Parts: sequence; structure tokens; C-alpha cells
Amino acid sequence: MTKYETLFLCKPDLPEDSIQVMVSRLSEQVSSNQGKLAVVDMWGHRRLGYPVSYRGTQYQKGFYILLTYLGSGRTVTEVERTIGLLEDVMRFQTVKLEDQVDPASIAEVTHTRQKDEIIAPEEVFEEEESGREEVPPPRERTAPPEAESQSAGEAGGPAEPAAPAPSDKDQEDEA
Repeated sequence: MTKYETLFLCKPDLPEDSIQVMVSRLSEQVSSNQGKLAVVDMWGHRRLGYPVSYRGTQYQKGFYILLTYLGSGRTVTEVERTIGLLEDVMRFQTVKLEDQVDPASIAEVTHTRQKDEIIAPEEVFEEEESGREEVPPPRERTAPPEAESQSAGEAGGPAEPAAPAPSDKDQEDEA
């Protein structure tokens, strides 16, 4: 069997019981198509990266659910067909994780629920910036240390800037 993950995005205003009905319907689809459900991970309400238009409404938030299951290509087709029929699912995506997975390695279905928290993008950037180390500004140098020590030793004082080398244009002007 092959291991798949299907992540789907539901409308944020769904009641808890309709989300449970949706998940149980998809679980039945997996099992009726010779698949085995491994994990149901409810990520909860999250702020979207960009506004999503769905049936004439713009959404800034959504409810994420991740299903991990074992099955064949037929199982994936039926799960995606069922998700397409659900009116409250705005987007979905299925990813193939592994080939040749032993179904005995999946003991029982794990249901997890992550903390419902909405993270604003500004907060993410603030956390990243606060975790960074302070980098001192670069020191300003007028000349490399070798040049300073050579010129000071030869002339006994600061060196004068060297005259620019003559170019081909200057030689043509003289001729």
C-alpha cells in the first residue's frame, strides 16, 4: 500500500459537529476503498496567506484538516471526489508520502487536535527578528593595514595617494 496525505481547507464558520461529520464521511471512503486511515490531524483555524474567494465570499481565515492514510490510487480518487462534493471545503491537496508501506505498522487511527490559534504574519516576523543575534556594524577603514604600515615606514608619515596610471587615450592625445 502507498501512504498519502490529504490536506483540506474548510470554511472557518463551520460548527464542530459538521466538521466531525465531514471527517467521518472521508474515513468511511478510505475504508470502503481498501484503504486504512492512519491520522486525522485537525489544525484548526488559521489565517490564510492570501484571501481565498469561494462562492462569492472572500475568506481571510480557514479551518485546516490533515488526513494521513494508506491506500491505492483508487482510494485517493474516491477521497478527492468526495471532498469535491462537500460544499464547505474550499481547497484540498493530496501528496504521496511513501511506497510499499506495511498496513500492520499502522496500529489504530490517531486523532489529534492542535491548539486553535490565529497567527498574524507580523507576529511571525517579530519572533524571527527577536531570535536573531545582534550583529555589530562593520568597522570603517580608510586603507588596508599593510598599506598603512609600508607607507608610514618608508616616508615617515602618512602616504600620499598614487597618481593614476596613464591610459591608452592619454598616449593617443600626446601623439
